[in-house]
Amino acid sequence: MSDDTPKRTVPQYIEPRKFCAQAVLLAGEVPGNGFQRLSAASAVVNCLNVELEFGFDQERHRTVAGTVSGQLSLECQRCLEPMPYSVDIQVSWAVVWDEEKAKQLPSRLEPWIAGEEAEDLYAMIEDELLLAIPTAPMHPELCIESSLLSSGDEELIENEKELTNNPFQALAALKGNSSKDQKN
Repeated sequence: MSDDTPKRTVPQYIEPRKFCAQAVLLAGEVPGNGFQRLSAASAVVNCLNVELEFGFDQERHRTVAGTVSGQLSLECQRCLEPMPYSVDIQVSWAVVWDEEKAKQLPSRLEPWIAGEEAEDLYAMIEDELLLAIPTAPMHPELCIESSLLSSGDEELIENEKELTNNPFQALAALKGNSSKDQKN
């Protein structure tokens, strides 16, 4: 397949149990729209490449293994501007019926609780993306003026340090504030 040929879009709703039984290899793209939880985290998904292999492992667990990779745009928490962020996630899921079966899985497998009906594959992918993005993403280089990195008034900070070092001064300061309030 040439690079000019558009990749196949991976379906959103699949039957994971049936896919495991048929040893399906699912490869293609996941469009970036429709990831509401990522949008709430100020992340924009451009397009993802997905390759997932459904089957059984040696212990007869229904498994889904593969990769999710692509480019996201996150909001830098320092300058609040968009920044590119690459993801390359290895997934290793086991399709189970319920929480009880999920607890019995080996630690190398993450549970995908699914019945016989069609399940939302994009929701599982979104879960993985949410776990992969940093809590407070920031550009690797300093993206704002360094003088903006300090906060607060230096004099106030020094006064707070003095009060913290001497608890009796803190009590006197509190008592002084409360007696002023009573006079008003």
